[in-house]
Amino acid sequence: MAAPLPSTLSRVGQIVRDRIKADAFPADTDLQVTIGSPGAVAGSGQESTETNIINLFFYRIEPSGFYADAGAQDRWYIRLYCLITAFSIEDAASDPKLSAGEVDLRLLGEVMRYFNEKPIIMPKLGEDDIGSRLQAVFTPLSSEEINQIWSTQGDVPYRPSLRYEFALLPIEPTIRASPSLPVVAGGIHLHPNATIAAARRPPPTPPPAWISPSLESGEGADWVPALTFVSGGVATQSLTLVTAPNLKVPVWIAGPKAQKIDFVWQHIDKGAWTTPANGIVADQDIPEQLPPVVNNRIDPAQAGTAKLIDVPVALPTLDAQHPRPQLLLYAQRKLPDATILRSNPLILTVKLP
Repeated sequence: MAAPLPSTLSRVGQIVRDRIKADAFPADTDLQVTIGSPGAVAGSGQESTETNIINLFFYRIEPSGFYADAGAQDRWYIRLYCLITAFSIEDAASDPKLSAGEVDLRLLGEVMRYFNEKPIIMPKLGEDDIGSRLQAVFTPLSSEEINQIWSTQGDVPYRPSLRYEFALLPIEPTIRASPSLPVVAGGIHLHPNATIAAARRPPPTPPPAWISPSLESGEGADWVPALTFVSGGVATQSLTLVTAPNLKVPVWIAGPKAQKIDFVWQHIDKGAWTTPANGIVADQDIPEQLPPVVNNRIDPAQAGTAKLIDVPVALPTLDAQHPRPQLLLYAQRKLPDATILRSNPLILTVKLP
């Protein structure tokens, strides 16, 4: 029978085990770190071996208390409580001889020192990254809690133990909810001599596309590209097209002429905005705009005379489940210090014929 796939809980257990084994103690320490109940460790005979053991007993899971409005397809955050117990052997080779109880205290003391110095558990490798930073919080056990936990471990006598809370752990849904689209345009309408009754009337029907506002790229070394689609001589921040081979979109970009920029496409993949492998159209020259079009400014009234760039679309998969995916397009430039400056985003909806 195949074992279940790794979960956030199992990965956190492995991360905590590896941190204690590899980071809290020198490499030559006679130590084994296990995950399980204290009763299982003692009952397996491991306690009688010639190896010191630190056992991790993840015994309590509870909601984080935050993000109460999260839906079924959003991340769910939890707290995980762990009982850390030492099962030591006496060290007869030391001078003077160390009892098993003293070795217990040395092991637990090092664990406390390590988590006090490094309470934030950062991922070391890609497989360590659970999508959230963990914090180890020491939480002492009351006499009643000690009795409740150890009374469930059979005839195993009480061993000195620590309790740590690890938070917050993200529980990922199978399919993440799609993030909200960014705001690409906005505005305010002022009506002179308006009355409260007039303000309560339903707003007029919005236009079929978000008309582009006036945009400027700015002056100096820190100028930022500005973008807009142009369709039928109209500047718009959103566009809907039917999919086709080698699909391109006409884009008006504002910025200093002949400067290099990259166009970047993103679409939603597993609940996050992602740039596909073919999503970057690199090293594009900003074309020179002729009067009356100003080179570093977008004026929607002059869209019909602007010089445009046809940008290839990085098409996602189109099928019955995703018949109208939405894509983001923005332009970016990199400064000498590696700082990346991004333009305003545009939204493209691609649909099946």
